[in-house]
Formats: sequence, structure tokens, C-alpha cells
Amino acid sequence: MGLGKQVQAFARVENHYFKNKGFFPTDSFLLDNMDKIRHIRAVIVQVSSQIPNILVEWVQILHDTCST
Repeated sequence: MGLGKQVQAFARVENHYFKNKGFFPTDSFLLDNMDKIRHIRAVIVQVSSQIPNILVEWVQILHDTCST
């Protein structure tokens, strides 16, 4: 997948997130359902709305680095 398609795919996810006020029906959805996902090894990170911009820049830097 080229960088343009990656950025476009990420923009779709971001747009869905903001349009639907997130992916979960309530603010405490993950905590309320922890018993269902406790067996999954993961780290949940809450981030600001600036993270998508940082990720796009990171993908560009990674792409540039790998292309050389």
C-alpha cells in the first residue's frame, strides 16, 4: 500500500471517529466490559486529537527513510 493510500485510509478512520463521537457507545465502555477483554494482551492509550497529525508525519518520515 502506497503512502497516499495509507494516509487516505487513516483519514477515513479518523473521520469516522470524529463523526460518530468515538467508536464506543459510552465513555466507560472498555472499563465496563473489561471482563470480556482481560485475556487479550494489550495496552490502551488515550491520546489527544493531535496524534493523527503526528502519525501522518511519522509515516512520511518512515517512508522517506525506507525509500533511501
